[in-house]
Amino acid sequence: MTAGAMPNSKIPSLFEHTARNSSIIKSNYHMVLAALMLTFALRSSEVHLTARQKQRGTLLVRGSGLVCVLILSGGKLWSHASQASSRRTSTNAVHLSTPTLLPTLSPTPTPFPLLTPSTAQVLTTWCAAINRHDTVTVWEQYSKALQHQLTANKAQTPMQYQRYQRKIVHCTVNDLNKQSAVGYVLLKTLDGNGNGDDIERPYQLTLRVENDAWKITMISYCISDGCLDVMFSIVA
Repeated sequence: MTAGAMPNSKIPSLFEHTARNSSIIKSNYHMVLAALMLTFALRSSEVHLTARQKQRGTLLVRGSGLVCVLILSGGKLWSHASQASSRRTSTNAVHLSTPTLLPTLSPTPTPFPLLTPSTAQVLTTWCAAINRHDTVTVWEQYSKALQHQLTANKAQTPMQYQRYQRKIVHCTVNDLNKQSAVGYVLLKTLDGNGNGDDIERPYQLTLRVENDAWKITMISYCISDGCLDVMFSIVA
């Protein structure tokens, strides 16, 4: 755009303003012309009125014409102002109804802890220790919370609890992944009275990081509908 040039957005409003002024001027011109013609007619010799009556008639015509011009101009200005306000309101409503789309920020995934030994190595060590009856190594793979739970389970000596206890006597690695905090093994168990059916059943073991090392925190028994937490019944 060159210096001093009018923006394109101003041109339509300039045309509207010019058209309104032209319409008002044209209407006022007609009103003034009618008043002048009526004044000339009153002052002509063909109208049989006294000089005082003609003077009063002239003042009345001029006053009436002026009032009509003011009323007509004000009415047209009010009408154009109402239309302009309505257009602005409609334009604002259209702008307000258009929402501004903001970019969606995706949360950064937490990287999986890569520790040595890995989750798969911890579960493999745990399984091997169970099979050779190395209770110290088995105990070391448990988290502090699970150790407290197993200690509490041992204290349940009454006969009504012993039948529900599970003592793990054999372990077979089933499905392990070093980049997963969940692993699956097959376990053989005995109840608190030393009875068992020598059948391997699927269990899910969950791990978490404790003191910069992976530890077993949950032992669940798996059935067709899912895996159930059975830590309350496990005895070391």
